Amino acid sequence: MSKDPSPGKPVTSKKELYCCISEHSINAMRVRKAGDPQSNYLDEIKLISKSCVDLLRDHAEKLQSVIAHIEMSLYGHYKEELKKLDGEIVTLFNRRKRAQPNTPYGEKEILELTVQINNLERRKSFSIADYIEAIVCDTLKQVINTHGTEILNNFNPEEYEYHGEISFIRSSVLKP
Repeated sequence: MSKDPSPGKPVTSKKELYCCISEHSINAMRVRKAGDPQSNYLDEIKLISKSCVDLLRDHAEKLQSVIAHIEMSLYGHYKEELKKLDGEIVTLFNRRKRAQPNTPYGEKEILELTVQINNLERRKSFSIADYIEAIVCDTLKQVINTHGTEILNNFNPEEYEYHGEISFIRSSVLKP
């Protein structure tokens, strides 16, 4: 039995709902990457969930389309972040090249720059697939908790798997 409240409020546009999903998916990933997934993470998941429900119920969107949008939003943000990190790394490498290794200050600067470069490289190496899977699964579980399984056509969130940039879910959505 569905747990949906009775209709009566104005319908939010699809574009606004998809924008909301993008924004809150990226926020959820940022919070999760910060290391304290319980802080604002659950609030972000609830906001994504609400927009998903509105798309599924009010606009008859397909679940695969909504999931693909979350994936693309997170993957797109990840690619932008990688570009920024690469730029920062190049800047630090160039600074390190100009440092004078035969002076005490130069040695210290080279060491500090090397540590910064290593930290940025470590940030680049996180698994985007793990974050996407966690955010999609947590969102779908939240949808089920608040609106029942019927709204997802009895889809089990535990069966969801992210398959990289070209996932089977995304490719099925893009076909005409």
